[in-house]
Amino acid sequence: MEKRTAHRLPGLCAVGAISLLCQYQAWGRVDPDDIPAVWKEQEIQFHYAQSGGVYSCNALERKLRAILTELGATQPLGIRVQSCVDGFRRTTAGLAPRPDAAPRVTLSIRSLVQETPESRAELAANRGREELKALVRNQRGLDVSYGEAVPAEWKQVRLSPRSGHVDRTDCDLVQQLRTQVFAKMAVRVVKDSGTCNRQGSSPRLAQPSLNVEALVPSG
Repeated sequence: MEKRTAHRLPGLCAVGAISLLCQYQAWGRVDPDDIPAVWKEQEIQFHYAQSGGVYSCNALERKLRAILTELGATQPLGIRVQSCVDGFRRTTAGLAPRPDAAPRVTLSIRSLVQETPESRAELAANRGREELKALVRNQRGLDVSYGEAVPAEWKQVRLSPRSGHVDRTDCDLVQQLRTQVFAKMAVRVVKDSGTCNRQGSSPRLAQPSLNVEALVPSG
């Protein structure tokens, strides 16, 4: 992608897209398609109702880690599964999840969000807490890059069995992630051509097929 030379902008290197532009002035180049973004760390509570795919605790953690990493979550990515019981019970209709297998998951996610006055204000408000966390981790202080603008772009991701990110049993998991988690990350749904309604539909139709865009670092 062709880069353009940035003009000097004295006195304007403060916030938003201007701050990102000024970071590129050190190299004298800027990509006009880059989106100014900042890293955001947050804890998200995810409650998965196992009405479709049934997972062991470890399998659910692995599945969530793979999906969220593909959507731009970076390390450290914490996934803590609670109230989860591995195993099934046998019924007259076959295997079914045990009645107490209702996982509650705490996600500790670090991912990009677009730089806005609101995201900037949230970073400033959380600075003291992040400095304390750095001390607990035996670090000298908060990373000097905290709050810096990052050049980002929208990455297209397809969540479907054909893409390899999910399989045919993950329809309910994907839809519940969409409502509980994706909305809190910089992940926007472009197209949803799947269906989780199994009443009157063939098993072939009851599978995930979700096209999304996730905000990731440029390059």
